Amino acid sequence: MESVCNDDDCDRADSAEEDLMNWALRPFLQIFSQAQPTLSNRLRFTLRDYLFPETYRYLLYVVNERLEPRFDFEVPRQPRANGVALGDFTLYPKWRVFSPAEIEICVSNHSEACSKLPRKVLAGGATCFFKLLDYDDTRAAIRELAIYKQMEISGLSDKVQVPRLIGVVQDEQGSYIIGILLSWVNCRNRTLECSLGPETPSTLRRKWDMQVTTTLACLHEAHIIWGDAKAANILIDVNDDAWIIDFGGGYTRGWVGKDEMETVQGDKEGLSKIKQFLYGEKSV
Repeated sequence: MESVCNDDDCDRADSAEEDLMNWALRPFLQIFSQAQPTLSNRLRFTLRDYLFPETYRYLLYVVNERLEPRFDFEVPRQPRANGVALGDFTLYPKWRVFSPAEIEICVSNHSEACSKLPRKVLAGGATCFFKLLDYDDTRAAIRELAIYKQMEISGLSDKVQVPRLIGVVQDEQGSYIIGILLSWVNCRNRTLECSLGPETPSTLRRKWDMQVTTTLACLHEAHIIWGDAKAANILIDVNDDAWIIDFGGGYTRGWVGKDEMETVQGDKEGLSKIKQFLYGEKSV
């Protein structure tokens, strides 16, 4: 539609759409004002609260030319939460398996507890990073789990700058793995991609270079391939240490060629681009 409309037409269409939504929502305002949020006074929020919130469904009817909202008792079944079925893959025996109700969400603003994807959580008393697994990409999820398992078996987990897998979150029926729990890296959402600037000292650049290069060499010695090697997959923590993340595989154009995807050569190509990024231009 936008291709055949000028800017004024699009503005009028947007305004009309907003007016329509306000008109349809107006009959619900009293219902909203009377609703008592079940979580507003809670001190503890769990992953279950986020994944399976209490939900009410209403339909809007027109009765005698008046808009009338009505509670819908025939609520369609909600699609299952994200997660993957592992098939023949077996988890590392020392990994803990948690239910969503056992995972506490770390949140300072209670109003955001169930509206934003939880990242920082408490699992068995340990602060962890929660990574939700996408049921649309089972291959990537199993690849990542397999690599973390291989790191444990080979004794690498304590020797490399890679967050350690602490456990997994399983759905309440025990059918799917909803997400993985990684040791918390206090990076304040900083990656190498956004940390590097003209003012970054050469000593820090060399430090990050050494940490990434050493970690990748250790992984390759254990026959582990990083996969999607790029600056955005390197965390920089508050101590200015570099951590390699994301073992779901794939590639990113400009960092690794498609033909070299998920190969040692692809990792080396990505590492070379990371070094260029560290010492040369910020874009590759």
